[in-house]
Amino acid sequence: MAKNLPPSIQVFIAHGIADNIVPVEDAPGIANIISAHPRRQPGTVHVELLPQCDHNYRGDATNSLLESMQSWMKKSTESCYKPRPLPLPVSSTRRGALIVVEGLDRSGKSTQVERLVQHLQARHVKFPERTTAIGSMINAYLTRQSDINDHAVHLLFSANRWEIIESILQSLQRGQNVVCDRYAFSGIAYTWAKGLPLDWCIGSDAGIPIPDVTLFLDLDEKTASARAAYGEERYEKRAFQEKVRHAFYQVESFVQYAGGHWIRIDASGTPDQVWQTIQRHAGNVVSHGPMALYPLDLEAMRPALPWTKEGPEKASL
Repeated sequence: MAKNLPPSIQVFIAHGIADNIVPVEDAPGIANIISAHPRRQPGTVHVELLPQCDHNYRGDATNSLLESMQSWMKKSTESCYKPRPLPLPVSSTRRGALIVVEGLDRSGKSTQVERLVQHLQARHVKFPERTTAIGSMINAYLTRQSDINDHAVHLLFSANRWEIIESILQSLQRGQNVVCDRYAFSGIAYTWAKGLPLDWCIGSDAGIPIPDVTLFLDLDEKTASARAAYGEERYEKRAFQEKVRHAFYQVESFVQYAGGHWIRIDASGTPDQVWQTIQRHAGNVVSHGPMALYPLDLEAMRPALPWTKEGPEKASL
């Protein structure tokens, strides 16, 4: 069970030094087991030894335990890295919601995004934006008209997002909802699946806003490959899509760690079934009102990044 504890959870272990049931010598062992989680950072496990304390924490031991926990939690919270919100101009208009739809190729993203855009009367942004100068280079690469180094093509995808971000922020500030078909998370997942270092994959997009919600359309590669037009573009190969799927699961975990709202949706159902789920979650975000926008911050996410040096298929949850 210890290995399944999320790395974002701070763990406090209290143990009485007069305990006759479980020897006190076991306390460091328990801490070592939890600390050994491959994705847990040092300092997230604390062992406190309390005199004359059994498992029921009777009498004065209860107060000692609570005081010690409160002190440790305060110190732990203060040491956490907290990114600052993105500075948006003060406006009397409530800003729009930034909604991202992600997923594997042929998972039905474009169909669902079009329905969501119409439903919310939102601005539609599709990444890559192939009409720009950078986008035309990406289009040539995706349609196999040209070959580009993996590092270079990742930076092109990232640059393509950066040339649109300012106008997205302006739309949000005016109170307009924005729905994105793919976002930085696709860039991270696809490039990491190629074998490039994860922190490098994130770095070029550090600073762009974390969406109010990311709706990930989850579909196994076998089902996706059976859908119409599969295989027309460069990345539409089953073995590679399997790696991308594992990578997305990891992206989900550290985006949530950084404070992002990520919802995984089963995309194997009918378009109407998937739409009902999307409509409900997107509606919740819009109706409750978006909160402050925070940037995608590598330092804030670093404690949750997998420590493995291998690809995402070796680091899956």
